[in-house]
Amino acid sequence: MNEYIKLSKEFYLLPTVEVAKKLLGKLFIRKIENQFLVGRITETEAYSPNDKASHSFNGKTKRNEMMFKEGGILYVYFIYGMYFCCNIVTEKKDFGSAVLLRSVEPIFGIEKMLANQISKKENGKSLLSDEIFIAESKFDTKKIKIKSSIRIGLKNGKDCDKKFRFSI
Repeated sequence: MNEYIKLSKEFYLLPTVEVAKKLLGKLFIRKIENQFLVGRITETEAYSPNDKASHSFNGKTKRNEMMFKEGGILYVYFIYGMYFCCNIVTEKKDFGSAVLLRSVEPIFGIEKMLANQISKKENGKSLLSDEIFIAESKFDTKKIKIKSSIRIGLKNGKDCDKKFRFSI
């Protein structure tokens, strides 16, 4: 744990689009059985409550209630009957915003990652814990070039053309 510098609570309270960009290059870390599983975040998407593409657009429901917690926790949901999507809740309580982690490049522990993928049981877990957290990267993130584009999977609507997808 000492080798990783965990992000502070204040980081997650920043504006969602800013968090989505700043997460690029950071390390997503999960500790299982005294082993750190580490991946570098390479692609994100930002979702806020005034965005028709966001789960929070129509208000709080049982499914999206984690989006309305204070930033710094995971919002995990099941999609297409086969995938769990992992999001980082951002900003203030009752706001309803999150950043989807679209791509994480495995660095350490890939075999254990495959056997222990994120699931619904991680929904609501704090990123300030020692079990799952995001840390500063040992990579030089100042040299990262961020590409922005439209988000994936949005077919129609006013917010489909927003460039809220960010990648390295």
